[in-house]
Amino acid sequence: MQTVKLTVAIVLMATLTGCGGAGGSSSPEEPAVKSCFANYKKAITSSNGDAAAAEVDANTISYYSRMLTHTLELSADQTKALGLMDKLIVLMARHRIPADELRAMDGKAFFVYAVDHGWTGDVGNIQLGAVSVTGNTAKAEHLLGNQKSGIYWGFNKEGGKWKIDLTSNMTELQKILKQTIAQQGMGDDEFLFIAITEGNPDQIKDTIWNPVGKGN
Repeated sequence: MQTVKLTVAIVLMATLTGCGGAGGSSSPEEPAVKSCFANYKKAITSSNGDAAAAEVDANTISYYSRMLTHTLELSADQTKALGLMDKLIVLMARHRIPADELRAMDGKAFFVYAVDHGWTGDVGNIQLGAVSVTGNTAKAEHLLGNQKSGIYWGFNKEGGKWKIDLTSNMTELQKILKQTIAQQGMGDDEFLFIAITEGNPDQIKDTIWNPVGKGN
């Protein structure tokens, strides 16, 4: 059970943004990129959604907008056909957020809610290695206890400010989920129900597959 919770926390952080080498050496932009990361980490650690939203890029907010639309509109069959990452977020939203609150949200508000309510996990022990910059994009290695991981955070420069792109390697995040599910000997739905209920899958109702709807 602890492995499931840990993996879901990592996935919901959406920070494992690339598993290939970044290449190159440290950039003059490194202080600015690391400042963005430090601000984001501080916001996540304090569950401050508004502050976290100021550090993420347009791709991230657009992704949360799509997930909100999926939560409100997708049929049961369409929801079941989603990829694991998308399905996890949609089902968590349907299970944990009151319908009226969901209907009043936009993508940014959805992201802010997730951070405010601790969906994004603990990033306190994560550090960044050297930063590699190509134009207005950057990658920085994800370090745990000063140990290299081969995993990278992605950043985009928007309006002259570096911001974290939490969508830059969703394929790798899904691989992590798939690997964990296989290691636990679970089916996809069993894993997701444990994850979204924090270990109490009996709380799940069949209606979780149904769209919340836009209301009147």
